[in-house]
Amino acid sequence: MKSLTKFIFFIFSISYVLTGAGDVGDACNSNACSDENAECKSNVCQCQSGYHLDESEGKCVENLALDEDCTATDICVDNAECKDSKCKCKSGYYKKDTDCTANIAPNAACTATDTCVDNAECKDSKCQCKDGYTAKDSKCESNEKSSGNSFLKVSIISLLSLLF
Repeated sequence: MKSLTKFIFFIFSISYVLTGAGDVGDACNSNACSDENAECKSNVCQCQSGYHLDESEGKCVENLALDEDCTATDICVDNAECKDSKCKCKSGYYKKDTDCTANIAPNAACTATDTCVDNAECKDSKCQCKDGYTAKDSKCESNEKSSGNSFLKVSIISLLSLLF
């Protein structure tokens, strides 16, 4: 009977180890992680999308909202970065409510210029490239072919003005 009790305890212990919930950073194999905001990814308990590990608390906490104080980019909401110690939208994104949304491409509907891609403005409720820019691949690119050509044009004009 004593051997049977030890055997049952051994089996119970092994099953607990194999099915028990792990902390963030612990190995796992599709079993639940102990943190409700963590999941088993690549056999390791990791914080879910939208959460980061708070080292001092040892648990996953919600990412910081826009304009909150921060110390690192990976603790800010998606498509935001820690800039000047505040969570701000990354380049190519604008603040829409509490999220960072991709800037609007040329010829798409808009309500404000700051929602359009760089070198575009909101005119007649559409993002339109500013003068000197043309829509290409969802961007507004300069009409200038290259800075080398500009230099060549200026040089020729300067030379002609000296001759005449």
